[in-house]
Amino acid sequence: MFLPLENQKLFAAPVKFALRLFLTGFLFAVPELGVALPAVIADHVYTRAEKDLGVPYDLGGRSRSGLDCSGFIWSVYHDLFPGMPGSVQKLVHFGSSVPLEQIRPGDILFFATGRSPREPTHVALYLGQGTVIHAVSEGWPTGIVLSDVADPYWAARLLGARRPPFRHPQMIWEIPGKTYWVPYLQGWYRGPLSGGVPAGRGFFFFRNGDTYIGSFLDGKPNGMGVYHWRNGAWFQGHFVAGERQGPGSFKAPGEKVVRAVWAQDSVQKILKPVKNETLATEIEHLDKSRNAFLLPPVDAEALRPRTPPS
Repeated sequence: MFLPLENQKLFAAPVKFALRLFLTGFLFAVPELGVALPAVIADHVYTRAEKDLGVPYDLGGRSRSGLDCSGFIWSVYHDLFPGMPGSVQKLVHFGSSVPLEQIRPGDILFFATGRSPREPTHVALYLGQGTVIHAVSEGWPTGIVLSDVADPYWAARLLGARRPPFRHPQMIWEIPGKTYWVPYLQGWYRGPLSGGVPAGRGFFFFRNGDTYIGSFLDGKPNGMGVYHWRNGAWFQGHFVAGERQGPGSFKAPGEKVVRAVWAQDSVQKILKPVKNETLATEIEHLDKSRNAFLLPPVDAEALRPRTPPS
């Protein structure tokens, strides 16, 4: 079987919730032109998420020198809503309630982390792909971190979700074709979005060192792409919903390039081996251009999912 040496599926972590981003904005007037330009919520959410990872926890904090859980939500949305509440108790009345099976990126999730199993005491921002970003006060490290919403600790304490009240007819989710940096629990995505999820040609840098460059649809590799494993193996071919599908080329470290047909991420038929030179040239070109897609150095500990002790 010409499969990865690690049994790692692309985006293998189960995602139980909807992956669409409820992103929108309000209008800024431009006096010189007499027109209104839309503010894009994606710019607020993802810019804050990228910049605030690793910011220390500070009870009552409202700046990048320190934030608490409600302070982080406030920092993301207060420019759009001047009267944005700044406490968990008041946020439970902000926006509209959303069934948990219908949550989208940008929604606010509420958790009971105190003595009462029904009283919301913690909030987090849902980013999609099963990832929340929030300010954690206990455990290590504390501060703004990414966590898995399906983690047993958080899943057992999840009470509900609310969606900010974006209803202006000219509000937009994201700028079509714009390149976004999006932090997920699995790694970082760089590329365009559609409805707040990866779509089009993009790049994904996994936390374990694997990379993927190619087409995305509904947040998963879909279409032609190249997946590199950190051990040097690579696959070039067609993906459907994150799985290898159809003809493709695979190379394990120290082995020859082989052609095969995949179905549902498994080899179905081995074809004639192909010459190394042609594909090696393409892969070499991708390797040389890969650095342009990598993030600047970040604190690796800030990207580790952490949960406070129960």
